[in-house]
Amino acid sequence: ALEDSPQRFFAGDFRKLFDLLRGSLVFENLEAVKAALESLFNLSKRGASLEVAGEHCVVTVVRLKDRFVNPTTSGYRDVLLNVMLEA
Repeated sequence: ALEDSPQRFFAGDFRKLFDLLRGSLVFENLEAVKAALESLFNLSKRGASLEVAGEHCVVTVVRLKDRFVNPTTSGYRDVLLNVMLEA
């Protein structure tokens, strides 16, 4: 259960808990990926908000793993982001 996870894996430190909610975006080409990442980072840098489920949320990019630059051992390539949304 989620409430047990921080105790078992993070000694109760909830700041180390990621992936509370997961989603995927699929793009037609690398230019679209680049444009989406630039937009997201611009929002994050400005401390800007966007509307999510009727709430205005401030967007903060917490972590990025670029597996286009460093693909998996099988050659799979993607970009992983941890994004924090604060209402």
